[in-house]
Amino acid sequence: MKPLLLQFTGAQSAGKTTLVSELNKLIKTPFTTIGEVSRTLLKNKIIDSIDVDASPLQQLTINFELMWQYYNALNDSSVQISVAERSPICCLAYTRALTVDKTSSIYQYVLDTSERFLSSTLKIRNTTIVTFYTFPLNVFTEDSVRKKESVSIIDNHICDILEEWGVHLNLFMLPAVGVSERLAIIKKTLNTLGYGHIFSNL
Repeated sequence: MKPLLLQFTGAQSAGKTTLVSELNKLIKTPFTTIGEVSRTLLKNKIIDSIDVDASPLQQLTINFELMWQYYNALNDSSVQISVAERSPICCLAYTRALTVDKTSSIYQYVLDTSERFLSSTLKIRNTTIVTFYTFPLNVFTEDSVRKKESVSIIDNHICDILEEWGVHLNLFMLPAVGVSERLAIIKKTLNTLGYGHIFSNL
């Protein structure tokens, strides 16, 4: 059976981090996690913004870090399962949402690299890639880096990308329900695809 990449996409505070945390407890097969790279870069003071007001260079840094983690996971023969809290879809959505001069050469470069990241990921043939879109939740906790007014902007861009690329994506929807219900959907989906054996009992 092919290695599995389970990737999530969705706006801020849509429950992706919670789902990945719970999956960490439930997957019994050895796996690797591709985490929330933007917050790590922010914590390490490599960048100072991860929202729509980030600069093109800051977004490029985020994109490259996620690309590197994807590359490592997908090219390591010892890794059979990868769980990604963010995806190339997120990189492209945040790039499109930047409040910068969209005609500048640096922005066009970041946009191009984001599109190529998504395109090249979808061309991988030796890995089964399953994408889950997490619908926005009704509860949103704003903090110093997540702005409530950005949620609909990012979500709209993600939905546009899913519509544009959906025919190429192994795409499944996670509605705005509780964590246990979402986990049940994930387990049922992966079982249908032949990967149900990776889970311990829910």
